[in-house]
Amino acid sequence: MRKKIRLEPPPHIVVFDTNVLWFRDKSVVVNPEFQAFWDTYSSSFPMSLVIPGVVRGELLAQQTGSALRALRNADEHLARVSAVTGRTYSHQVTESRVRKEVERRLDAWLASSSATVVDTPVQTIDWTRVIDDSIWRRPPFSPEEKDDGEKGFRDTMILETLDSVCQQASSNDQIAFVCNDQLLRDAADLRLGQLENYLSHSSLEDLESLIKLTKQNLTKEFVHQILFRARDKFFDRDKRTGLYLSGKVLPKIREQFAEDLAPPHRTSPVELIFKSSPEWVADPHQQDWITQPQFVELQGKDVYLWSSRVTLVQVFHAEKPALLQPARKHVLILEVDVIWSASVKSDARFFKVSLVQIKKKSRTFDIPTSEQIERYRLRRYGFDEAEHDIDTPG
Repeated sequence: MRKKIRLEPPPHIVVFDTNVLWFRDKSVVVNPEFQAFWDTYSSSFPMSLVIPGVVRGELLAQQTGSALRALRNADEHLARVSAVTGRTYSHQVTESRVRKEVERRLDAWLASSSATVVDTPVQTIDWTRVIDDSIWRRPPFSPEEKDDGEKGFRDTMILETLDSVCQQASSNDQIAFVCNDQLLRDAADLRLGQLENYLSHSSLEDLESLIKLTKQNLTKEFVHQILFRARDKFFDRDKRTGLYLSGKVLPKIREQFAEDLAPPHRTSPVELIFKSSPEWVADPHQQDWITQPQFVELQGKDVYLWSSRVTLVQVFHAEKPALLQPARKHVLILEVDVIWSASVKSDARFFKVSLVQIKKKSRTFDIPTSEQIERYRLRRYGFDEAEHDIDTPG
């Protein structure tokens, strides 16, 4: 049986959640990684950018809030200068002007990206169901009472908009929903997963895999099959099988990157005498997170090269805090890319799955950001709001 070949990839409607576009530095409109992705593929792959109205609203609110905080800080500093000099200083920047110009900049970016903003379909939403879901905290409302209920409502409106986009799409259109919020993505998959032209993605890299495979002129069915099977071949969480376990990937990561997994320690005489840095001790809280495998390249006729991101998260506490510093917790986050290969037959079955290499992607040891607290579910370990974070993704 031979693989079916598609001559041209079908048109794709790509819907993005706020967390894919969000970026801490509000001097740029969207995440530079997203911008680089869109610049790379938007002209070479048939896809259109769709932004739910709530996503546009969240971006606008975050960027406006950041600009207004900066303006208020400037006002306070200017008042201080006036108090010191005895002269009255003023500027011409008003909150109204800031709001208008932030919105103008965001809309200019949307226009330059040929993005379509789809309003929330308020007239067709089953509000009785939405209210019932919010009461019983069904996804995308979080089951945890202390979580932000407003975010659950916003996510529900994004889901309703996505549902409307799917209903109005033509039979030839493929719908790709990109969202790294698992609760929202799972809720979307539960409602829309039975549609033949719908597929969700947890990251830009996940969507990039789809694009690269589709560019191999393979059929949609074959592409979807091998993407799902690649995930299970690397690690099937339910069956506890896959290369991750059989290849002893986690022990190999710990051995290869033992130094990276250790916290900083005092080495200089000054640090030892004056206790200028704390002594870190690992808490019994270590997690390993595995993302969907990303297609890298086709080697020969049927050998597919994949990359699976594995993230190790370890909580540490300062057993002996540094001088004049309170005890606190830090989180060590090590990201590695596990490169592996597999022969894929014409019926999408995998054979000869083998580990190729493990490469370090990044390492941080710090107080976690709000984004990291949510992504790695660190609230359960005593982390609440990040100390050095203001703006957080939707």
